[in-house]
Parts: sequence; C-alpha cells; structure tokens
Amino acid sequence: GTIAREDTFRFISQADLTYRIPLEGARVIAGYNFYNRLDTNSSELDLMGHIGSLRYDHKVNDGLVIQTAVDYSHFRLDGDSLLDRWRFRVDGLFHQTGTWWGRAGYEAQLRDYDINEEQDSDRHRIRYEQIYVLPDLRGYAILGYAFADNNADASRYSYDNHEVYLAGPPTMLAATVLDIIKSSADITASDLSVLGVGLVTAWVVAFATVKFLLH
Repeated sequence: GTIAREDTFRFISQADLTYRIPLEGARVIAGYNFYNRLDTNSSELDLMGHIGSLRYDHKVNDGLVIQTAVDYSHFRLDGDSLLDRWRFRVDGLFHQTGTWWGRAGYEAQLRDYDINEEQDSDRHRIRYEQIYVLPDLRGYAILGYAFADNNADASRYSYDNHEVYLAGPPTMLAATVLDIIKSSADITASDLSVLGVGLVTAWVVAFATVKFLLH
C-alpha cells in the first residue's frame, strides 16, 4: 500500500505567572503555568496542561543553598482527563571553588493516568550537576548526570534510564568554554583538589543511592 502524507499545523500557547516572596536568608516562589496545543487535523491530539508550583530556597551560608519544591500538574487530551502528577524535589547547591558550583538532588513523582491506569507509576530520580558560572553572572553552563527508576502498575511501563546532559543558555555555552580555557592557568592545585573531592564524593553517593533503589 501507499502511505499518504498529510501536512498538519499545531498552534501552541503558553503562559507563566510567578510570584516571589523575599525573606531573610530565604525566598518563596509560587508559580502557575498554562499550556495549550491545538492540532489542525485531529482534535485527539489537542493537549492542555495546568501546573501549579511552590518552591522554598534557604541560604544556609554563603556556600550552601537548600531548595525544596512541590508542584501539581493536570493534563487533558481532547478534553478528557489524561494525567494527574504530583512532584517533590529537594536540591543542595554548594560552592566548590572560584566559579565552580555543584548541585545534588532527589526527585519523586506520583503519576495517575485516567486513560490507561496500567501506566500509573511512582518515579524516583537522583542527579548531580557540575555548574560553571561566568564572571559577573553573565551566564552559566551545566554538565549533569541523572538516574531515574520508574515503577508502573504494569511491568511493561516500568523502566530505568541514565541521562548525561549539557545545559545552559545557548548563547552562553561557547563563552563559558572559552572562559574556562582562559582561566585554566589560574586554577591552583588546591582548587583542583577541592573540585576533585567534590566530584568523587558526589559520584559515590549517587552510586550508593542507585544500588539502594535497585535492591
């Protein structure tokens, strides 16, 4: 048979609302996100999402910030309820040396599917990120690793996955690499040892956590 090709257009609209409450040594951030996707050929692909979030950042000292966040999401497909999701996250952002920072975190999700209940699942994810901040806070780059374990009601929807990623404002990534190369001559042996200890410690903790989750 011949496969017919049919062009389609999708119209996507999105809105974000954020409210910040500054506190002494901390801040609270409340947010709401609306997402809507309309498909010109099939309403069955129309997707709408509502996401409400709350985050609390606490500055322990100049070199350590603890972040906790919770959000609730509700998605509808073609007008019918598709998914309800609760997500909880905790991160530790810590200064290592110079413009280098590290971030370690844990995230738990509870997903409730209305269309296919076999996909109902709880998901656990750990991550470690190495962050380089450009001087004068002009930008940043993130190199990260994450492991996720998804446990669904039906085994065929359960899976584990590993992620390695590079993130940051695209226009800043090249500048970040150049700045690292330029400043590499100023990195001392003490700086490298602190950075190395931080990386090794983070990977050991991540490995031990993965082994614990799998057993």
